[in-house]
Amino acid sequence: MRTARALVLLGCLALAACGAASSKGNSTGAGGSATGAAGSVGTGGTGGGLPMCQVDIVPIIPMSFDGLAANPTAKVRVLGSVTGPVPGTYEWQWTVTLADGSSVPVAPVAPSDPSLVEFPTTTTGTYTIAVELKGASCAGLRTIVVAKANAKVATFRFHVTPPSTASVPAQDIARQVTGGTPSGGNTLALDPGILVSFNVTRASDGSALPSYVRLTEANTGAVLETRTSGPLGNTMRVAQGTYRTLVVPDGDVAPATLPPRAAAEMAVGGIPLDDGAAIAGTVADAAGKPLAGATVVLRDGELVSTTGKTDATGAFHVRARAGTFGLTVVTPLAAGGLESTLDPTVGLVVDATAPTPSLAIKLQTSALVTGTVALSATDPASLGSAARVSIATPTAALANVATLTVGTGAARALAGDVRFSLHPAADGTVSTGGVPPGMYDVTVFPASASTSDGVTKKTLDLTAGNVASLPLPLAQKVMLTGKLLPAKTSSGVTIVAQDKGGLPVAAQGDAGPDGSFALAVSPSFLYLLRALPRADQPLARTSFPFVNVMNAAPPSVEYEMPPALLFAGRVVDPSLQGVSTALVQAFCIGPPPGCVDPAVPVAETITRSDGTFQLMLPDPDGTP
Repeated sequence: MRTARALVLLGCLALAACGAASSKGNSTGAGGSATGAAGSVGTGGTGGGLPMCQVDIVPIIPMSFDGLAANPTAKVRVLGSVTGPVPGTYEWQWTVTLADGSSVPVAPVAPSDPSLVEFPTTTTGTYTIAVELKGASCAGLRTIVVAKANAKVATFRFHVTPPSTASVPAQDIARQVTGGTPSGGNTLALDPGILVSFNVTRASDGSALPSYVRLTEANTGAVLETRTSGPLGNTMRVAQGTYRTLVVPDGDVAPATLPPRAAAEMAVGGIPLDDGAAIAGTVADAAGKPLAGATVVLRDGELVSTTGKTDATGAFHVRARAGTFGLTVVTPLAAGGLESTLDPTVGLVVDATAPTPSLAIKLQTSALVTGTVALSATDPASLGSAARVSIATPTAALANVATLTVGTGAARALAGDVRFSLHPAADGTVSTGGVPPGMYDVTVFPASASTSDGVTKKTLDLTAGNVASLPLPLAQKVMLTGKLLPAKTSSGVTIVAQDKGGLPVAAQGDAGPDGSFALAVSPSFLYLLRALPRADQPLARTSFPFVNVMNAAPPSVEYEMPPALLFAGRVVDPSLQGVSTALVQAFCIGPPPGCVDPAVPVAETITRSDGTFQLMLPDPDGTP
């Protein structure tokens, strides 16, 4: 029937005699201009006071909206088919817009039939067709895609965070994007989520147990946090998904984890908790003297015990759930703390049905050593009061710094880490104070990032004993240079160099008119370069390969900026109302080189008052 009707329509169009029939009885009138709208006044219908109608936008030439291709002479002809009654007088108004909001000229096919129009499709992208019957409260909307031929397709994850005033949760929505095809009219419809109640109670008497609750979505890693209080706990809306739950009660009650559950399963039932298993112990130094002020915690992944703190007798107390735990004890040093750990794989077994034997933790380092570092700088301002010196054990932890004995069992060795920060004295010296013998990494952060002195690293060897003075002149910054291509459109792109290891070592600057950039960076670091175009540039955010900067400036390199592809749309709530001030972040999905880092947004923006937004995504057909 559908094919037969289309053939009849085509036959009628050849005779220019189907206007009245295709518009459901509306009379025809003069056509509008061909500069973006076409319209006329028509008469017909059954009078006023009628229920709302709608206009279906039907493809005529070609007969389907699928597989549309752009070319210099391509056109699409559509028919407005009215469903429902209309008043006696109204006016047809047509508009067609591209993804960026620019207008496409629309023209009536025949002056006598304003319901039949056509428009050119000379460029790839989405075309949003809107029609309104002025005076009839009747409208229609349709977005069609004119895709680039043989284009690549990529999937992006859109993470939408509504404002706190919205009654919908943050959630992820996946969308496919076709290369070389700007996309508009996209609707990101938010799910209402599921109202989940967190009622944490004491298992013994059912009384409320105020707690911190954290949900982690198993697939995306998204984290939601809340606190419970009062007899009814707390409620929050969560998006569809599967969540792990961590509950950390206030007071002397062991934290607990719940196995992954679907959001719908979490909507019912409370969380009753007992106090957990009680575990006691002592912390002493190498001579057996009790150590006050040490902290002790058991850990198995995200599940932890309560935190114990030793008193004047070295005694501590914690509570934990059943399981096999690692152990961490932090004991004070002169300038920081010694963190001694037991690996969970050879850890401490807690049995909820039997008492856990007492724990005895004993430091094994009988003689602490001291190292002094003498700093010097080209710019005296680099060693001002804001200068900071970080001292830490390297990747290989200190061995056998303490032992753990469980009941009458054999002692088990604990590995140790030392990490602390100091400010240099007025004479530029820094002393470690007493620390266990070993190798230490020293990192100096100048007081100001604007000086010529860079962040400087050096190794302090205390394996053989004290070091009276280790000279450490601050290294001079070197220039990291390059050029962005295409130069004409890359001017003004911000380049950020970040330390791959995660240290707060970074530099940034803007590309010049010819696309070139120069960043003063600290030597002896491996840098990740990120390019951040302005919102009005036709370029996408991207990351370039790591640059190893030694003591001399590396060679200048040319970097190709990937083209951007417009993705425009609207965020709506479950009632289809626009959500304003929502944060929309786009993340790539997949392995490199197409997706360098799926955890870093490739684009982000805030929705306008009507929920609309625009993002510039990496073009799947572009060059990474």
